[in-house]
Amino acid sequence: MIRAGFISFVGRPNTGKSSLTNALVGQKIAITSNRPQTTRKAIRGIRNTDSGQLIIVDTPGLHKPRTLLGQRLNDLVESELSDMDVIGFCSPANEDLGPGDKRIIEQLSAYKKPRKIAILTKTDLAGPEKITQRLISLSETFEWDEIIPVSARRTSR
Repeated sequence: MIRAGFISFVGRPNTGKSSLTNALVGQKIAITSNRPQTTRKAIRGIRNTDSGQLIIVDTPGLHKPRTLLGQRLNDLVESELSDMDVIGFCSPANEDLGPGDKRIIEQLSAYKKPRKIAILTKTDLAGPEKITQRLISLSETFEWDEIIPVSARRTSR
């Protein structure tokens, strides 16, 4: 049986959402940069496999808006989430959960339909002990359907 679904990656700016999107799609469709707010619109990519199709939606980073642009980027992300089958919350392995992460996680409860997964990104930048600590920390913040550690730089297709 062939299945299809939509997943959107959310998180603070620079948490690896665009890199993960590019890795899963298999080509560069989203700009990646060390600068926050590089992604300014939802970018869609498709991953085809023998068993199905995954439509991936990369969104701008959610943050406490200080400008009209920041508020509009947040509004764009929120409008995308309600139509998803899965929301993937991205959090980098080399950083602790901060207030911005916790605010985003709290907002996820408002979306009843999508499954919610935590994606520990940038595991290539952290050692096993830090990765373990971060996985435990994520598991204590929310009732995730799954928690998945990944490195967009080390993918297998």
